[in-house]
Amino acid sequence: MNGPEPVVLAVVLCDAVHTDHATGKRTLLGTFSRINASHFPVTHPRMAVYVCLTECHGDLPLTFRIADASDDRAIFEASNVIEVGDPLAVVELDIQLGALTFPEPGEYRVQILSNGPPLMERRLLVVPIAIPDHAPEGG
Repeated sequence: MNGPEPVVLAVVLCDAVHTDHATGKRTLLGTFSRINASHFPVTHPRMAVYVCLTECHGDLPLTFRIADASDDRAIFEASNVIEVGDPLAVVELDIQLGALTFPEPGEYRVQILSNGPPLMERRLLVVPIAIPDHAPEGG
């Protein structure tokens, strides 16, 4: 990485990110910071992450990671290098994760890294919930 660290403006978890091909504008669908589950492991069927950064200089190696906060075990990790010509540019990325399995309830960390400690991280809670018994039949 050349120059100072990039500045992360946003990290948003959502069901999907739609990009309008005519304008390039993004729409975030179904934002969340918590997943409720009645059993574990649980697979969240569809997940995406919107990331917005600026002050990027040249070739920028980025790693996106979701890890268990209690033991730092990664349940998802992907790396790529983006090329940014203008450090004043605002760079928007959407990372489509598809289905993601969480082995147990607890706190997870969603992290953006670039050759070092996280540039930004946010919490994702995976919470057990009780499913009520079905009402008796016939009224």
